[in-house]
Amino acid sequence: MHPRRANRLVTLTVAATAAVSLGMAVTPAVQAADNPYQRGPNPTLSSVRAGSGPYATTSTTVARSAVSGFGGGTVYYPTSTSDGTFGAVAMCPGYTATKESLAWFGPRVASHGFVVFIIDTVTTSDQPAQRGDELLAALDHLTRTSSVRSRIDASRLAVAGHSMGGGGTLEAAKDRPGLRAAVPLAPWNTTKNWSGNRVPTLIIGGQSDTIAAVSSHAVPFYTSLPTTPDKAYLELAGASHFFPQSANADVAMMFVSWLKRFVDGDTRYEQFLCPGPSVSGSVSRYSSTCPLASGPTPTSTTTATTGTSTTRTTTTSSGGSGGGACSASYATSNAWQGGFVGTVTVRADLALSGWQVTLALPAGTTITGSWNGVRSGSTGTVQVRNETYNGILASGQTTSFGFQGSGSPSGLTVTSCTAN
Repeated sequence: MHPRRANRLVTLTVAATAAVSLGMAVTPAVQAADNPYQRGPNPTLSSVRAGSGPYATTSTTVARSAVSGFGGGTVYYPTSTSDGTFGAVAMCPGYTATKESLAWFGPRVASHGFVVFIIDTVTTSDQPAQRGDELLAALDHLTRTSSVRSRIDASRLAVAGHSMGGGGTLEAAKDRPGLRAAVPLAPWNTTKNWSGNRVPTLIIGGQSDTIAAVSSHAVPFYTSLPTTPDKAYLELAGASHFFPQSANADVAMMFVSWLKRFVDGDTRYEQFLCPGPSVSGSVSRYSSTCPLASGPTPTSTTTATTGTSTTRTTTTSSGGSGGGACSASYATSNAWQGGFVGTVTVRADLALSGWQVTLALPAGTTITGSWNGVRSGSTGTVQVRNETYNGILASGQTTSFGFQGSGSPSGLTVTSCTAN
């Protein structure tokens, strides 16, 4: 295991002889063995820069009148149901803009195996903090009540946005550290220090942006982010503030690769992020925390009744009269010195009308915040039961809840999953 490369800002020279608009030092693809979240064929530089990926897509409109906390939007998603559930990303437009300004992202990103929700804000003048709340409200709608919720793995979610929507992306990542990835595009925010954020973040800026100048927005945002979990900064040569509003192969490649690596844990896409863009006429700067260390580490899990140990703790127990059986598995999503984010996935082995999971925390470990579950306790033995929106599960269906903790996750176990 080689040490993490020192974080730095690299100014790239432009070569007139570049054969493609974004030169990459591409290493052989790494097979993501035994990864249940891997979707699609082995990627190539051509495939990630192409106008569409391997999945056919469709879309559905969410009316403003049908939701609260944001202004509705359009959901783009793969038509296939044969590959299981997909990760999802909510995207927010910039100041005075609407969802149409980012519409090209929808089918393009969805075609690589994601559900993409491009939203409208409550008002077009909403500020970054409001936009962060709106992104989270959109994700909650997407996973709890939307018509495509059964296609989504609620434990694998991301946020992205342009301008004030990019600033809102940083706000959402701050407020919900269980997110898998964040991608601010030409971000604008009056807050410059994001040292408390714990979500892997790719920031993309425009070298010639005069509205959210990279010197006072994107670069200080990137610099302030901690090196754990991972981060990267891509700067497009000569690009204005409005580069996210037009289809761009460089942006699409990095956007999709970041989601693949951190939402799906698909290491096949790391070749496009590390070492990342090299000689190019379209990129002026690239910096990252390569080699990448964080992100989900999914494995095939088995229940405790098999006696087989895995990197996750899984427990199965029977429910009461008239109930069914459920299993629960724990995985550490992110970890840093003194803290971590964990996710528990609950699976219904028979139809459920409710569930409760019991966790055993090691000494010195405390849960400081949680989501998608009603928690009792924060140290020692902790119980989490379903929310009103995720208690009813059909046989074979899964849901998940997450939490942030202080201390170490080492030794944290699931001791029971009780079905009602």
